[in-house]
Amino acid sequence: MRNMEMSFWLTAGALWRRTAAVLLGFALLAAASPAREFDISIVGRRVEGTSTTIRVTRGDSVILRWRTDESVSLHLHGYDIQATLSPASSTPMRFEAAVAGRFAITAHEFGVVADHDAPPRKHREITLLYLEVLPE
Repeated sequence: MRNMEMSFWLTAGALWRRTAAVLLGFALLAAASPAREFDISIVGRRVEGTSTTIRVTRGDSVILRWRTDESVSLHLHGYDIQATLSPASSTPMRFEAAVAGRFAITAHEFGVVADHDAPPRKHREITLLYLEVLPE
């Protein structure tokens, strides 16, 4: 009987080690997953393309790489991330999609974004597209 118990515990221990190794492998694979990258171009004060929604899953690392034909100030609502874009370069927005939901990405100003001496204008917000973060 003692040998049978010993055999059971050795088998259970081996099964536990194998299961733990598989779970650790999945965890490492998820942690090493590459970022979800999106290239977005704004032309004529509109996002090019037909899609008005970017979809990711909660837990994803996300990079929104922006290009524009004129200066603009962007705001990703819900995550409170802001970026000032200029036509001279590509501007990345990097974040972890930690909160599920639908969030507007808006342009707060087009044109002379960096002109702090300009008289204040009435604030106008234009929704360019939406970010949907789906639950896991």
